[in-house]
Amino acid sequence: MSVKDKKANGQPQEVEKMLDRMVSGRPARIEEQPDLNKNWCFHNTEKLLQRYRSTLMCIAVALDDLDEECLGTLGVHFSAMGEFAQQMDIDLSNTYIESRLRTMQRNKLMLQYIDKAIKSMRAYAKNGEEFYWILYFKYLSSNEDICQTDGEVVEKLREKGLPVSSSTFYRRCNLAIDTLSGILWGFTARDTWSLVEMLEKKGY
Repeated sequence: MSVKDKKANGQPQEVEKMLDRMVSGRPARIEEQPDLNKNWCFHNTEKLLQRYRSTLMCIAVALDDLDEECLGTLGVHFSAMGEFAQQMDIDLSNTYIESRLRTMQRNKLMLQYIDKAIKSMRAYAKNGEEFYWILYFKYLSSNEDICQTDGEVVEKLREKGLPVSSSTFYRRCNLAIDTLSGILWGFTARDTWSLVEMLEKKGY
């Protein structure tokens, strides 16, 4: 039995292949590498960081929507969807529900990729701990830790025993982004470049 309440809007296969490479750690082929320079890499690393929270929010909203869709269409919560579909012999292939699920999974993979790079920076880079907390409070923190201004970030850093002054914060933040950029664009440059394009198309 097939559910066809809404048409699935699948993403291009190139995006799926790109995300597969990102997760597996396989580098892009040489002919796929874009013409990169340091400023370009820095700018797009900053762009990814600026969209981190909105992507988290989109995942949460998508999960709620998917749960409502499953309840409205099949009368079960999304968390029970897999078992229910198997028991009732329901084919979800090429359906709206499957499409939303795949989109949500890709977004999660994207965040996991960024998180992995940030963890590597924190563990191995010079000043990695300081850089981690700078990026955390400015771009990555949850709602209770969100800072509205750079001054608030500086205060949070001081509470962590990292006495960054207001006059040096901008430079230290740029160094943190630059360090993360070196990890993100190291051996999967084309993948991260494609990720930026995908985010722009999705409106994040």
